[in-house]
Amino acid sequence: MKVISSDGTRFRRLLLVIVGASAVLLAGCSNGGSSSANGSSSQPAGRSYNLPSSVKTLEVSNQGGTTQVTAMQSSSQISVVERPTGDATSDHNVAGSAGTVSSHCPGGISIRDCHMDYQIAMPPSVALNVRGDVGLVRLQGGLARAQIQTDAGEVSGTGLGHGSYTVKTEVGRVKLTFTSAPTLVKVTTSVGAIDVTVPGNASYRVNASSEVGEKDVTVPSDATATSVIDLHAEVGTVSLHKG
Repeated sequence: MKVISSDGTRFRRLLLVIVGASAVLLAGCSNGGSSSANGSSSQPAGRSYNLPSSVKTLEVSNQGGTTQVTAMQSSSQISVVERPTGDATSDHNVAGSAGTVSSHCPGGISIRDCHMDYQIAMPPSVALNVRGDVGLVRLQGGLARAQIQTDAGEVSGTGLGHGSYTVKTEVGRVKLTFTSAPTLVKVTTSVGAIDVTVPGNASYRVNASSEVGEKDVTVPSDATATSVIDLHAEVGTVSLHKG
């Protein structure tokens, strides 16, 4: 474990990020429907739509809220259900083989309760890119390629499988569980715990480190393995185990 520099500049900056992000998460990004001052729900029933089967890459930009993506073998196209809270609005667009889904809050993220929750089902072969400012990203099922980037929030995945997974967070926990050996898992976080579980019937080339925090790795590294796992936290615990 490294010792941070004596001036503590980096550590102080990370503490400021934690405090600011925590305030936003608590004030404006709770799960489920929210209530206004008079007790009435401010969350509409939402809407649903499909993107055409020609879409092979999906980019989701969610300014605040939960983005849940499920890979389904039975899906022939991308299905989206969105549930806005407060003044959240959304757009979606298709250009050739690329689809985009995005949400916005007027004036950006603030202490007001404004966020968008997405539930997305799609074929496993679609490449996924998710960019979130504040909120949760939840993945389920095997994906060919997933790239996730958040400023403040939690990223979790269950039933993940063959494919390439890249996750980058500024503040937030990352917890990924695989049922089949992935091609690549690359997770980096400034502040937050990393917890990855992989099948025990495969070999992995492992690189795991934490600058300030514990490292709990029970998966041996095999330099000849084709499956690569690269985990790095600046501040936080890094865990890697076989399931």
